[in-house]
Amino acid sequence: MNTVVIPYSSIRQISEKGISYDNGTICFSECVKAFNARHNTNSPKCIGERNILEEPPYFELYGNDCQYKIIFDSTGLFANKKNSRQFHELQNIIQNFSYGTRDMT
Repeated sequence: MNTVVIPYSSIRQISEKGISYDNGTICFSECVKAFNARHNTNSPKCIGERNILEEPPYFELYGNDCQYKIIFDSTGLFANKKNSRQFHELQNIIQNFSYGTRDMT
């Protein structure tokens, strides 16, 4: 399965339906179906996995034809702090829309 790598900086909008980024969109309802099919489960709201301890930290969301890997790859003096803050912001937004991700740390 192909993986589409999406830097967090390319995300333009997040809504209850999904994530819009520079080159496309990720549909949360599609992610739920693909996650369940891939893991042979029936989770009503899980859209993927996350790992804040990897370098770079990431969210991996499942699509029908590919996986979407959102990476937090800021550089510079305070990059680790910025990446951590953005990671938790995305996690909170996803949770506020009643979706979840599996913690892989």
